[in-house]
Formats: sequence, C-alpha cells, structure tokens
Amino acid sequence: VAAVGAMAAAALQSITSGSMTSLCVWLSTIVVGVPIGVWVYRSAVYYLGKEEQLRVERLTDTVVFNGPCVKVLNPLKVKSAKKVKAESLGQLDYIVVKDKVSGKERVERGPQLL
Repeated sequence: VAAVGAMAAAALQSITSGSMTSLCVWLSTIVVGVPIGVWVYRSAVYYLGKEEQLRVERLTDTVVFNGPCVKVLNPLKVKSAKKVKAESLGQLDYIVVKDKVSGKERVERGPQLL
C-alpha cells in the first residue's frame, strides 16, 4: 500500500501546473456529469409491460401511454410521470370516465386498456 501511495505521489509531482488544471477540469466534469446523467436516465426512461401504463403530467396537459413499449421523456417538460397497472375492460365491460377539468363524462367500452 505504501508503494502505491509513493507512486501516486511521484506521479502527481511530475504533473505540470497546466496539465494539473486540465486534470482538475476533467475530474470535476466527471464528478458533476455522472450524477446528472443518472438523474436524467432515471427520470426520463420508462419500460412498460403488457398491462402497464405511463401517466405523464406535462406542463399543460396529461397524456397516457399504453405498454408494452419504452418511453423516453424530456425531464424538463414533465411535471410528473407515474407507471401504473392498467385497468383492463373485457368484451362486455364499460366504464364512465369523467374529465376533471371540463367535467364532461363519456362512456368507454371494452375491450381496451384504461
């Protein structure tokens, strides 16, 4: 362990001030860039199964994506995104859906995912 530490110290002493600056810039880019990349990936990429939906609340509206698929979202244009198990309507099923904003009701008939 002491030998490795001595070699690292010798390597650092041999680096000139110009290359030391570029090394610091490179390291700071990695230290800042990797966590940002992980955050963007986790908040932007969604894998949906056969009976899953992605409900996305954007800045001005809400959209629903049915699976199976892979969705990549822009995290700067999305308020929230939630992966949920879809409600499945059979051939003889129906449901009354009410729009929260307008208050209008409509009937959705099966078979389909809601």
